[in-house]
Amino acid sequence: MGAFPDSKLTDTVEHEELLTVGEVTGLLGVSRTSVQKMVDSGVLLAMRTPGGHRRIVRSSVQALLSGQLQLVPGTASAAVPAPPSGMTVLIVEDNPTTALSYQKVLRRSRLPISCEFATDGIEALLKLERFRPDVLITDLQMEPVDGFRLVAAVQNDAELALMAQVVVTGLDDDEIARRGGLPPNVLLYRKPVPWDRVLGFLEAHAQRRQLLLAASQHHPGLKAG
Repeated sequence: MGAFPDSKLTDTVEHEELLTVGEVTGLLGVSRTSVQKMVDSGVLLAMRTPGGHRRIVRSSVQALLSGQLQLVPGTASAAVPAPPSGMTVLIVEDNPTTALSYQKVLRRSRLPISCEFATDGIEALLKLERFRPDVLITDLQMEPVDGFRLVAAVQNDAELALMAQVVVTGLDDDEIARRGGLPPNVLLYRKPVPWDRVLGFLEAHAQRRQLLLAASQHHPGLKAG
């Protein structure tokens, strides 16, 4: 099959099996617009035929289905280091009202943290490529990449897997289990968001980080996290 890789891909991709956009929407259960977004963000690898039709590399679709998400090299900006004096939190929430509530509650809490927000798993992965937050807080029901796939991708990354991970969802235990469950190191809260418990967790994590930072000044081999 003759095809030309998008500029972000290497020549070796030309020899992989390709799928049409329609086939990918059927496999993933998402819209053509969502597939386009995943290609543009680097989650799915794409090529173009001599006639200009886009084709998706099957292996990248299979990786997405299995939770082995990986960005195409060069699609994300250089990593941004976290500020040493505060804790960083990435909040993944597609409901604008809930996201705004996170902003207001965390601002009033006066905790020593800085927040980044994402509306789905793709945007979250792109931000995780740019910086390594101390805490990830995510919803589960999002499109085109949901929280289950995001958590699986984090678990499969040796560096990211050490990050504190919190899921806040309205799904019950049976539905979570039906969709593959969550790793044992992921803290689970139910919606509506239990603000006192979330703030308590963040406060405890921030205090732990400050203690580790103080200890690392006397013992350079230690790292805060």
